[in-house]
Order: sequence, then structure tokens, then C-alpha cells
Amino acid sequence: MSIYTDSSNDAIWVVLQQEVDRVLKPIVFFSKCQEPPQRKHSAFDMELVAMHDAVKPFRHFLEGRTYHSRTDHEPLTTTMNQLRASWSPRVTRHLVFISEFTTDVRHVRREDNSMADAISRAPPVQPLHALIQHIPSLDYPALANAQSTDSHLQGLL
Repeated sequence: MSIYTDSSNDAIWVVLQQEVDRVLKPIVFFSKCQEPPQRKHSAFDMELVAMHDAVKPFRHFLEGRTYHSRTDHEPLTTTMNQLRASWSPRVTRHLVFISEFTTDVRHVRREDNSMADAISRAPPVQPLHALIQHIPSLDYPALANAQSTDSHLQGLL
């Protein structure tokens, strides 16, 4: 399993992928807009925040598993093994949190990180402040019947 991260002034983007038949398949995506104070951070800090924020929503996928983080920011690949007194408390906290899950951080060329890279550099969109959606009630007996006769689900039930 691999987590691919990227960061820009506008957003961070994360892709959790798993190798199936020697092909990486995305499992889940995560993105987050950068707040104005974060846009002032160095590239190192923004990429570290992306890696830190990638772990939080995917904890249930990662705990107890071997995985590696992939980043196109090469300085992060050696950082996990070099705690320094000169780092800020925030950087130290982020590194300690990430190290609870993995210290295997690998460099990936930007061209090979295209999924995360493309989305993190997409132009920002205006946030949606309200969403009204009508969700019709479900016919649970019909749903149960459909599940019990679905050939794809038979191996799972």
C-alpha cells in the first residue's frame, strides 16, 4: 500500500493506492484547501503537512499494515530518520505522528505522481455553503431481496 501526497499553495491532495497484479489502484482520495496562513509556509512545510494530514483520515487503513509514503519533495525522504533540535515544535509533532505509522518515505518523480500533483494544482473552487438534497426513503425488504439474489455479492454474504 502507498500514500501519494502533493501540496501547492492552494491545496493538498492525497491518494491511497494498493498494488493489484503489479498495477497501482486508487482506494481513496483526500483533498483539503490550504488556509491563508499555510500558504506562507515553505515547500518543505507544506509537503510535510500534506503527509501528516494524509495519515489522519486513513488511520483505519494504515494501522498495523506496512506501507510507504510517496512524495515528490525529496528532502522529506531523509527527514524521518533525522530528528533535529532546530526544527520547530510543529514540524517535530508532525514527524512524530507520521512515524507512528511509517518511516518509509520514498521520493517519486513528479511525472509519476501525476494524480496527486494534478489535483493539488487545480484552481480553487468557491466553497459550497449549503446543500439541500432530498433522499427518498429506501425499500429495505426490496434491497435485502436484491442483495440476496445478486451473484456478485454471493461470495461476500
